[in-house]
Amino acid sequence: MMIEILFASTLLTFVVTDEYEVESCSDEKFELLSAIIPRWPMYTERFSGLGFVDIRVMVDDSGKVAETVITDSMPFRLFDRESLRAVRTWQFNRSSYKERCFDIRFKFDFDKFNEPE
Repeated sequence: MMIEILFASTLLTFVVTDEYEVESCSDEKFELLSAIIPRWPMYTERFSGLGFVDIRVMVDDSGKVAETVITDSMPFRLFDRESLRAVRTWQFNRSSYKERCFDIRFKFDFDKFNEPE
């Protein structure tokens, strides 16, 4: 019984962190098994402020990201490439559905950015 409660508590319809937000397009409960955040591109030295990249992803029944489409970003195209690179490695739980849809927002805040040493 304890395992069922623990498993049920990990299934959500959305996830919110300081770096990203994930929401199921159909309000289906899911589990995000693996997620990396995008690296800051080297050419962002003049950027200071807030930015984001919105991506719609299609996930196959094994939980792997199959398709990605950027739906919005600000500043335009600055973080797009690194965001796509990161989200393509994400892993979701397996599903009986052949394909599932998720909306993901990566959040970039220059004040929280730590340059590598």
